[in-house]
Amino acid sequence: MADRTRQLFFIVHQFLREKGVVNALHSLEAELSLFFDMEYARSLFVSGNLADCMFYVKGFLSPGDEIGNKILFEIVKHKYLCLLSKKDQHAALITLKSELEPLIVGLPVVLELSSLLLLDNVTSHHKLRNWKDTKEARGLIFNQKIYPLLRSHPTISQIIEKPDLAPNRLLTLMNHAVNWQLRGVKLNSLNEIDAYFKAGILYDDKAAATKIQDTTNEPDNGQEKEKEKEKEKEKEKEKEKEKEKE
Repeated sequence: MADRTRQLFFIVHQFLREKGVVNALHSLEAELSLFFDMEYARSLFVSGNLADCMFYVKGFLSPGDEIGNKILFEIVKHKYLCLLSKKDQHAALITLKSELEPLIVGLPVVLELSSLLLLDNVTSHHKLRNWKDTKEARGLIFNQKIYPLLRSHPTISQIIEKPDLAPNRLLTLMNHAVNWQLRGVKLNSLNEIDAYFKAGILYDDKAAATKIQDTTNEPDNGQEKEKEKEKEKEKEKEKEKEKEKE
């Protein structure tokens, strides 16, 4: 059953991506935890969408997740440093107390981060001289700190690959399903197939059976014409017989 769910997930996943429904796509990833999109997580961090990046990653973590806490710590720490670089000490303090401290193990780290609140310029700290809040800098941070942690996470490391699917796989399977339901039914055009789709043939087997039965009971115009021709021939033969008698 798990294999069926996984395959169905990737088929729906492909359909959503082909339709450009990106938000639903990534929500599905996080809710089912069947695929972690590393490039998406990276793009969020590098573009500075730290809240969205953290929300996405959290969807794959469990309470008390040690490696997961380290990942979140790196994301929130960057948020904290960004606020300090903008000289928003108030917001930085709130972030430190409410978001960073619950992720920190060890008093020395708390004290070191707290001391940054007293600096006029965060880059004056000897460990942060080269710190920058640019796309290039965030890319390096992700590659050097966050990416290795994601790769080492026991759950995420198992779901960062996805299978290769033929294009439009969901629509192909739908067509296969309809062809199977309509086996034995004579179809003369694509319009007739579309009529079955409009009737909701994929929603319910009972509805499909009813539609097929209705179609089967409909008179075939071609057959009716053949019958009429046969009757005309019979009449002609009877007339000839009557003439011969006379």
